Amino acid sequence: NGFRLGSVQSQPVDWDEINAAWGQTALLVQTVASHWDFTFPAYRLVPMGSFSRVFKREDDKLVYDLYCSSDIGLSRIFGYSSFDKGMCAFLDCLSALQDHVKSIDASFSPPYRILDHKIEERSIKLQFNTYDKWTKALKYMLTNIKWLVASSIARR
Repeated sequence: NGFRLGSVQSQPVDWDEINAAWGQTALLVQTVASHWDFTFPAYRLVPMGSFSRVFKREDDKLVYDLYCSSDIGLSRIFGYSSFDKGMCAFLDCLSALQDHVKSIDASFSPPYRILDHKIEERSIKLQFNTYDKWTKALKYMLTNIKWLVASSIARR
């Protein structure tokens, strides 16, 4: 779709574009999960364009954002809590979906390992991270999603 998910120092990306990319990514993963008749066990993805969210299944009052409003001042240190939790929850959903697909298709083996809030040892959290490392983690995440899409198409 042309949206960029992440930002590197040499090519800064506006938050509006990153938020839109997160919305498209959430919609794609939700669609792939539906294709596999899979329900995320711990969270519920709610794709809403640039303001997508993740709800905790056992408590709908726990809502995490898949968007960030700015990069100004103290938000770099303190303001990413809901966004970081949202990205961690999203990664948990992705990991659960991958496990589900592996249980059906033994040949499915995405290239990057997900463990907690890390993918291939790179943290998905933005707080206390560099944009370059965060963007690399997002790139790995998108690659695993691409493998899920390919596996879904092959399943038809």
